[in-house]
Amino acid sequence: MEGIRWDSSRERLTVLSPELAEIALKDPHIVTGVSHGRGQDAGRLPREGETPTVAGFFEMWYTVGDDYARFNSELRKAFTTRAVERFAEDMAALADSRLAALPGEGDLAADYLGPYIMDSTFLLLGVPEEEWPRIAKVSKLVIHLFKQQLRGYTEPSEKERSAFAIAMTYLKALTDELLAGPADTPFVRAAGNLVREEDGNWPIAALIGQLLMAGIEPMITGASVTCLRIWSDPDLLAGLRSGDLDPGEAAEEVMRQQPPFGNIFRFVAEPCDCLGVPLSPGTVLAIDIAAINQERLPPRSPGQGCPLRSSDVLTFGKGLHYCLGANSARLQISIAIRRLVAAGPAIAVDPDRMVLDTMNNLKEVRSLPFVKGQPMSHPNHPSHQGQPTGVDPDEIPDMPNFAILVVSDLSKSLEWYVDGLGFWVEKQLEGPDGQLAVVHLRRAQYRDMLLRPAREPLEGPLGQGVRLSFTVNAETEASMREIAERLEKLPQGTVKGPMTTPWNTVDVEATDPDGYVVVLTTVADRARTWTELKDSVRASDGAGA
Repeated sequence: MEGIRWDSSRERLTVLSPELAEIALKDPHIVTGVSHGRGQDAGRLPREGETPTVAGFFEMWYTVGDDYARFNSELRKAFTTRAVERFAEDMAALADSRLAALPGEGDLAADYLGPYIMDSTFLLLGVPEEEWPRIAKVSKLVIHLFKQQLRGYTEPSEKERSAFAIAMTYLKALTDELLAGPADTPFVRAAGNLVREEDGNWPIAALIGQLLMAGIEPMITGASVTCLRIWSDPDLLAGLRSGDLDPGEAAEEVMRQQPPFGNIFRFVAEPCDCLGVPLSPGTVLAIDIAAINQERLPPRSPGQGCPLRSSDVLTFGKGLHYCLGANSARLQISIAIRRLVAAGPAIAVDPDRMVLDTMNNLKEVRSLPFVKGQPMSHPNHPSHQGQPTGVDPDEIPDMPNFAILVVSDLSKSLEWYVDGLGFWVEKQLEGPDGQLAVVHLRRAQYRDMLLRPAREPLEGPLGQGVRLSFTVNAETEASMREIAERLEKLPQGTVKGPMTTPWNTVDVEATDPDGYVVVLTTVADRARTWTELKDSVRASDGAGA
């Protein structure tokens, strides 16, 4: 049926259309994942001197218990746009402080975005600054253990259990201090209103743990992916630096296209046919966030901002389960990007070296390399201002793999590869006769080729049966289309694409003036899993047999 797809490898029904997603999120026969099955610790609070088990702690989360409506109503007051805007100036100061401490090169996610997002989240919650290093350790442990649960590792190791007990003792003491102290933040006031004498403060400690887990990692991922897009587009970067474009709007559109979460999960509680097919109790529904966001409107340049109303975008959830921290997340990410692009000396990010783990529903940034004060790599774009520099002129470039193409007309080849495909001239060497002997082209680190002018006429076409492929994962389908359009305007060579392949790529196949075939390839759907990819290729091979 159109709009849904059965995933036999994972035994779940994937929802792909906005209309069916609306039904799945509202139908009373379909419940949230946390409502699907509660463990033996559900509803039990630790006694005096006790700490909860890992499973028991997750069972205390307010979205699991019967008090969801009461908590949700009170907490929404603490995270309105007006409530979080009062923290904007202090958040900017935190961002500047983290930027000032950056090394000359490193990992932007680990060195800046992660620490800043943690700091600003602790600020929102009213945690005293001297406690930030300790609560940061608690956050990392809770996030790690929750991910383990998602992966199916429900039994933590003895070392993890011991660390968790210590972390819970600290979190409870911190919660008691916040509720008894003078902290005057919207969250602490809301938390105080939620305390019931018979429950004590454990539900609030669990609430703090839940907010840390649910907010920090997705914000780091959303901000990192936004940085990848910004440094892949010189016009977007320039517009943000000049103040002509809004970083919050840019981030909103990036996260519409590439949300931090792959799916919203729901479970069928009672038999129904609300999606047009019979659904049995226990059926897992995976609502594909990116597919539905883009079904309403195709991707567009982040510089144009998000064209849809927040209620039409699933990145932050929807309806009753719309993310409490959506307003604060937008503000925190916007400030992080704004201060970053304005930082001096200029910070350069290498999009092609970003490592994004998409194996879990919550994506995770493993690495986002940066350097200060010089370009790290230059993206594909026709309007390079001057000759880009990839390495110091006296350094020998690190080139673990490269191709050497002998070309009949160097000027035509340079026009094809530089103006069309987006390479730049890294270095060039002259031979004993004073003529160019070799030109080193680079498109990003480790995406290299050498052009050598032929000394004798070549018989073409050349390179038959050989295709040189370069991964350019910072590109999108839209930017790949722009590359193809640039190539089509050149008087020599031919181009095919962009083409979407069964193996989850978007390719542009460019045949240069001598007949060499170079393919630029980027990921089509970053949320797809390896199993889904294998099924797609198998189905494609079967169709062509």
